[in-house]
Amino acid sequence: MHKRLIWLAPIALATLLNGCQVTVTTAEPIAPSSLVGYSLVFTHSRTEGVLPGHSSTYRFKSESVAFDASLNEARSWTYRRRSHRAATVELIFTDPNAAALRVTCELEFDTSQEGEHDCVYVHSATFAFIEFSSEGSSKGTFRRQANETVP
Repeated sequence: MHKRLIWLAPIALATLLNGCQVTVTTAEPIAPSSLVGYSLVFTHSRTEGVLPGHSSTYRFKSESVAFDASLNEARSWTYRRRSHRAATVELIFTDPNAAALRVTCELEFDTSQEGEHDCVYVHSATFAFIEFSSEGSSKGTFRRQANETVP
C-alpha cells in the first residue's frame, strides 16, 4: 500500500513549497579584487634568510605600476584572489646591475583591511654567466591602506 502512494510525495512537496520563498545568501568576499590605489604594509614576526627588513611596504598605483617603500618601481606585479579570504601578490624588482628581487606573498585576510602573510623573497643576479641566488621568508601580519600620494 505504501508503494502505491509514493508518487504523491513530489506533488505534496511541490504543494507545500508553492508560495514559499527560498533565499540563498553568499558571503561578500573579504579579499579585495584589486590592490590598485592601496598599499600593503607588512610586519614580519618570523623571518628566515635574506629579507628587506623588519617591515615592508608596497604601493600599488595602477595595474602595471607598483613601488616599494624606497619608491623603487617594480618591473612587474600581479595580484590574484584565490578564494573568499585568500590572495597572492607577486612583485619583481630589478636594479641596474641586473640583480632581481622576486617577492611572493600568500595573504589570508581576516578583514578587508588586514590579515596574515607568508612571503618568500628570492634575490638573484648573474655574473659571468653564473647565476647566484639567495632566499628568505617571512610570516606575520599585514594591513591594507589607501595610498595618500604615490608618484
